Amino acid sequence: MLPSDHPEADGPRNLSAAIEFAGEGLGPGGVWAVMGSKPIPGLRLVKGHSSRVDAFLEETPPNGWTQVSNDLPIPLDNQWPWVEIVTSHSCTIPDIIRLLRDRGVQGIVLAGTGAGTVHENLAPALEQFMEAGGAVVRASRIGRGYVGGTLANGRLGMALGAGFLTPTKARIALQLALFATVQPGAKTLSWRDYFARIVGLSEVR
Repeated sequence: MLPSDHPEADGPRNLSAAIEFAGEGLGPGGVWAVMGSKPIPGLRLVKGHSSRVDAFLEETPPNGWTQVSNDLPIPLDNQWPWVEIVTSHSCTIPDIIRLLRDRGVQGIVLAGTGAGTVHENLAPALEQFMEAGGAVVRASRIGRGYVGGTLANGRLGMALGAGFLTPTKARIALQLALFATVQPGAKTLSWRDYFARIVGLSEVR
């Protein structure tokens, strides 16, 4: 958060603490970050402030949450599936969904209001996108909190909730899930199964 030539630059301190954390095997496996001298699991790392030095925090998972470990293949630079983030807001125009569909987008992460809700203008276009085989994940614009699998009004019933992932994290998770389904020798799992395992949703096979 502070430039490298600042007398109290936090980058070198975080890097040193991260090396110590990794070298001493202080945490379980997986991706971790050390921010503000605090080790935080990568999946639960959230930037909660745009300018404060102690800008990162750990999102608290819901009760009963468990993550299923996956060694998913990592795409090369030119292999990442095309996934876009679409924001739900008043007066939103559904043409953007149709344009993305016609251009070949494979997945859409909805940055919805509240707990991942969708504006009525967007819902039909997203439903049509899913019926045509597209993948849709519902996340929240708020940036913190849990997004479950269903909406009370029944919209986007085929979509998955992003759990506690932000829209940007959900986009990467969806890209990995889509990529895993097309690998040689891949298990007979859908993108939904892979995504649910990454996020720790109950919809896991």
